Amino acid sequence: NFLTLYYQVERNVAHGGLLLQSDCATPITDTNIISYPPSTWWPWPYTSPYDNSYFYYNLDPATIYNSVIFDSATSKIEVCHVASITNNPNIFDAKIITIIVPS
Repeated sequence: NFLTLYYQVERNVAHGGLLLQSDCATPITDTNIISYPPSTWWPWPYTSPYDNSYFYYNLDPATIYNSVIFDSATSKIEVCHVASITNNPNIFDAKIITIIVPS
């Protein structure tokens, strides 16, 4: 049920993430998605200028199959993850993520 995404960001820069529909603009409102604050840790060696950041999302299995992000013909979930720098919305990364759901 968990979706985990990994990014490297400049050390000590505030950042966040958001799951959207595959158009990367429309919020997902027809299923429960619990998002957790990014978990950040410093890579070895500590002299690296980057933090390793993990984004965690919990997808609700009870409602996901009726959601617009689930394609019943292909048994796939497709979402867009947008990661951005908090104080500069012009710096962001958007990725389409496709997840095959076992039957």
